[in-house]
Parts: sequence; structure tokens; C-alpha cells
Amino acid sequence: MFRDASQHLGKLQQDLGVKADVLIGTGDVPKVLSQLAKQTKADLLVTGCYPYGENLRTHGYAIIARCRFQF
Repeated sequence: MFRDASQHLGKLQQDLGVKADVLIGTGDVPKVLSQLAKQTKADLLVTGCYPYGENLRTHGYAIIARCRFQF
């Protein structure tokens, strides 16, 4: 699954002419995403949940709850 995701993202970036760091993690979604965002000092977080769309609201809330916002 990791290799497949990496290949698809690489092709998508190439097709769009975009160069961006891509991090792919596994485990508890909110925990992994918040750790990666803090670790990389991310300004933007883009997530996907296919085929588990029904968890997007739950995961989104948990991710936001773990974030510390600075304005």
C-alpha cells in the first residue's frame, strides 16, 4: 500500500508539475498526522481517507483537537 501510494503521488506531482514533500504514515490517523505536522513544522496539511470516507469527520475533529494554533 505504501509503495502504491508513493507511486501514485509521484505521478500526480509529475503530471501537475508540483514539487512537494510527501509523507506517508500508518497507524492512528490523528496521532500520526499531528506528530508528522509538528515534526516537519508543517504550514499545510492535506489528508485523504479513501476508502474510509465515513471517518473523515471523526479524524478531522481529532486532528484539529491535537493542534496548537498560533496566529
